[in-house]
Parts: sequence; C-alpha cells; structure tokens
Amino acid sequence: MQAQAQAQASSGRAAIARSVADIKAATAPAAAAAAASDAAAEELAALRREVEEQERLMQGYQQENEVAMRRIKVRAHSTLMAQGTQGRERGAAA
Repeated sequence: MQAQAQAQASSGRAAIARSVADIKAATAPAAAAAAASDAAAEELAALRREVEEQERLMQGYQQENEVAMRRIKVRAHSTLMAQGTQGRERGAAA
C-alpha cells in the first residue's frame, strides 16, 4: 500500500510539474511580448527625447542665423551708405 501511495504521490507531483511547465510555456510568449513591448516603449521614449533635443538645437541655430542675417544686412547697408557718400564727395571734388 505504501508503495502504491508513493507512486500516486510521485504521479501527482509529475502531473503538477507538467502543468507548471505547460503554464510557463503558454505564458512565455506573453512575457516575451511584454518584455519586447517594454523595450520598444523605452526605445520610443529615447527617440522622442532625441527628437526634442534636435528640435531645440535647430531652434538655437535658427536664432543664431537670424542674428547673423541682421548683422549682415546692417553691414551691407552701412557699406552702401559709405560708398554713396564717397561717390558724392568724389563728384563734388571733381
């Protein structure tokens, strides 16, 4: 009897082990998908941060370009004014 009880217990443990293995196998794809989803979400967040940083850099470069263009226009205007003044002085001297 004791041998039979041990065999049944062993059989029961084996059945439980198979059930646990079946459950793990069934949930493994879901766990892998969740891990992949987490990794994808982290990658997406990193990409968003990168895009935001690039946008900030571009905005800064745009502001620098606008300042440079204003300076160029002022210098060009000053140069044209100086050339016009010099031309009038030359005409008056001749």
